[in-house]
Order: sequence, then structure tokens, then C-alpha cells
Amino acid sequence: RVIFPLNNNKNYTEYWNVFGKVWKEHWNITPTMIFVGTEEELNSNNFNNSIGDIIRLDPVIEVQEKYPDWSVTWSIIYGASLFKDEICITHGIDQLPLSRFFFDKVEEVKSKIE
Repeated sequence: RVIFPLNNNKNYTEYWNVFGKVWKEHWNITPTMIFVGTEEELNSNNFNNSIGDIIRLDPVIEVQEKYPDWSVTWSIIYGASLFKDEICITHGIDQLPLSRFFFDKVEEVKSKIE
């Protein structure tokens, strides 16, 4: 599972529909967006919810600044904690792996554990 932190920053919201699909179809990994924002902000985007999981969190006002929004940064830790029985990678939504190196290493470790 790959977990992406995201808020309503229009510089990044467009990536979900494209990169989420790549993670799912090319790497066979479930994309999961942790969206920090209001229900209205979430609904104002044209997110395809059939390519992965979308989990909405309310912003944490005490750490929310204009930039950076630390509630978004910290949301990936919370997101990974939701999937205790899965291997999770946390990733920027605007990044894609260029090789199988990471995935091959995970398989090596996984085979040693099993």
C-alpha cells in the first residue's frame, strides 16, 4: 500500500487520478490518499475514488499554517497506522518510482519473515 498525504493545494490535487492509477495498475499497489481538509474541499476535487482508498481527516488547527500545513505532513504516520497488517510506503503524490529496486527489497525481507 502506498500512502499519499494531500490537502486542497491545487499544485498537487491533480496528481491523484493519474499517479494513483499508475500505482494501482503498473505496480499492483493500493494507493491511499489521506486528505486533510473539509468534506467540501474533498468534494470540490474530481478525485476518482475507484482507483484506491480516500480517507479524509479534519485539519489540526494548532499545527495548520498557510505553508507548510504540518497536519498534512503528519497524516502519513496516522495513515500507515491504519493498516497494521500491510506493508506501507509513504510517498509524495508527485513522485513515481523509476525501478523495481524498492519492491524487490521488500520481497526479500518479506520472504525471510514468512
